[in-house]
Amino acid sequence: MDTLQKLQHLSLVSKITTELENHLGIADKTLAEFIIDLSKGKENWRSFKKSLDGNGADMPASLVETLFTIIKRLTVDAGKTGGKGKLPILNARPDAAFPGLAVHDTRDRAKEMVDQMKAEAEAK
Repeated sequence: MDTLQKLQHLSLVSKITTELENHLGIADKTLAEFIIDLSKGKENWRSFKKSLDGNGADMPASLVETLFTIIKRLTVDAGKTGGKGKLPILNARPDAAFPGLAVHDTRDRAKEMVDQMKAEAEAK
């Protein structure tokens, strides 16, 4: 692991530790590294939550989604995105002025948005 990767990993651990402290009052770097390790290979935050629940971590869905988003954004390989630092947008028209608005709506995406709104409503 080169120096830049070590620095990025330390930054990720720090951000996860900060989120845990803000939401749960626990500032443990070892726990943050364990959570990062559990996120590896997970496709979405729901499978990540199942993995956390299986290991005895009872966390709100909003926190799990936030942690998963932070981990995925900070562990994106620069080679996969062409070194531009942007996440690829799936199913978007490449010629769109605003690619985020050009993502096609699907039933799965609609269900995901409904679940997200329910989770946010329950968190309040």
